[in-house]
Amino acid sequence: MKEYEYGARAMPSILDDKARTLGKKVFVRDRENQVTFAELSEGSTRIANYLTERLRVVKEDKIAVILPNCVEYFTIQFGIAKAAAVMVPVNVMAKHDLLAHFLNNSDAAIVVIDEQFLPLLDSVAGSIRKVKTLIVRAADIRRCRASIRGSLQVIDYRELFEGASTAPKFAPEWHDPADIFYTSGTTGVSKGVVLSHNHHYTMGLNIARIARMGPEEIMYICLPLYHGMGSYMCIMPMLLSGGSIALGGQFSASKWLNEIREFKATVTWSVYSMAPVLMKQPVKPDDADNPLKVFLFSGMPPGIVGAFEQRYGVKVIDFYGSTESADLAFSSWDERRPGAVGPVNSDYYEIAIVDDYDNPVPVGQIGECVSRCKQPFTQISEYYNMPAETLKAFRNRWLHTGDLCRLDKDGWLYFVGRGKDTIRRRGENISCYELENILSGHAGIEECASIPVPSQLGEDEIKVVVAPREGVSLDYSEIMKFCTDNMPKFMVPRYIETVKEVPKLPNHKIDKTRLKQEGLTPTTWDAESAGFVRWKPPDSGIGERRTTSAADPISSRLLP
Repeated sequence: MKEYEYGARAMPSILDDKARTLGKKVFVRDRENQVTFAELSEGSTRIANYLTERLRVVKEDKIAVILPNCVEYFTIQFGIAKAAAVMVPVNVMAKHDLLAHFLNNSDAAIVVIDEQFLPLLDSVAGSIRKVKTLIVRAADIRRCRASIRGSLQVIDYRELFEGASTAPKFAPEWHDPADIFYTSGTTGVSKGVVLSHNHHYTMGLNIARIARMGPEEIMYICLPLYHGMGSYMCIMPMLLSGGSIALGGQFSASKWLNEIREFKATVTWSVYSMAPVLMKQPVKPDDADNPLKVFLFSGMPPGIVGAFEQRYGVKVIDFYGSTESADLAFSSWDERRPGAVGPVNSDYYEIAIVDDYDNPVPVGQIGECVSRCKQPFTQISEYYNMPAETLKAFRNRWLHTGDLCRLDKDGWLYFVGRGKDTIRRRGENISCYELENILSGHAGIEECASIPVPSQLGEDEIKVVVAPREGVSLDYSEIMKFCTDNMPKFMVPRYIETVKEVPKLPNHKIDKTRLKQEGLTPTTWDAESAGFVRWKPPDSGIGERRTTSAADPISSRLLP
């Protein structure tokens, strides 16, 4: 696999280089369309020239993109990059204040949008201050123009290809910003993470090396392209290795394996709840009869890795990092340690585990994971238009992840939980990640989430939201027995709610903001009211049933 010096690491430079040697090879395809390396290079050049010559786009102008997963997305992305502009991928489910925040905070003056999302844009027309031009992907552009209010300039997406095929006026440098990805906003207002071309190059190189990718690889994507894992974490390793990308539909556990076979995919990315859900699909004798070789994953529960590999006949490579921090650790191809992600990516990053005041903690002790890059522009450059948030994240010259981790004596990283995804109960800090890992081992539970709810005694009580496997009827008492048999006493939940599906964000993270807002509902089951003893003194055991009568009201209220 060819590596590039700093001056040649901008995404357009690498694409053009690959187009000269792999011109007719298909780079991206879905069921209906495809584009070769050469076509992507020429098409993006024409788009860049249209943007700079006709729309007067200059270096580092911001262009928002509101498109579904489609082959055209890649041409737009590289076209914006070739104009030395900055792409702002927008979550297609964003609306109202959130959509307005993305567009206003990013300073986007141009929006590339699919016609199906025009009503969302129209709903915030009065609050988006800087947008002047819409480039619309539509079957009937005249009908779209008639439906758009105000004085916005409206351009047919197809006009972009009228740009010249000569070298664009501007060219990005390796250290220039490539895009602004907005965080999911689960812990506050969404922040725009500015990422450079060198960040994308370095991450793509690391992924390709760890997964042992070659030109024969086909990367299957069912994640949204406005998410980093669906975007540069797929595009760059495939671009560098000379492989191809297959765009599937939205993730469906029942259809996933069929799409892998259909596209002859050899590698894929998966996140959060996807692997546990796949493991709970009905087992078939030919599950391992598929072309997949490598299953890249972020946050796979350690207890299912071996079973997943055996069932689907793949190599699981776990990854730890974030949009801001990049790839801080990968699992080893040849060695696995219980509970560990893998060795720190020490060629590119320095990691420390620190206390609340950024003092290093002893080896093996849990603390916050902080990092800094050893090579320039390989992590977040800034939170766009949020200097205070940028300074806070980089305090004491470390990039703070907010995650709880530990390191062993060999420099292997162990992820313990999200620092802000914890529950404080009776003086104990409970990791939601650990609680959910245990609860997901229940045979009847498809997926689950845990959240804190206010306690009358101060601190928090624990509520779990569970979705049953298809055809399974969950019994609350049986769930409680499972919890008391498998969890520390302080971790056993008080409240349980059954839902058809645990709500998620488009990037497949569980939407805990929504769950916390809902809190206790009329359908929430309360173990205390049901008389289930969850936590008794050490000499009395747990998991027993008791009947609370009207004559004994105090005892039930005092059950912790």
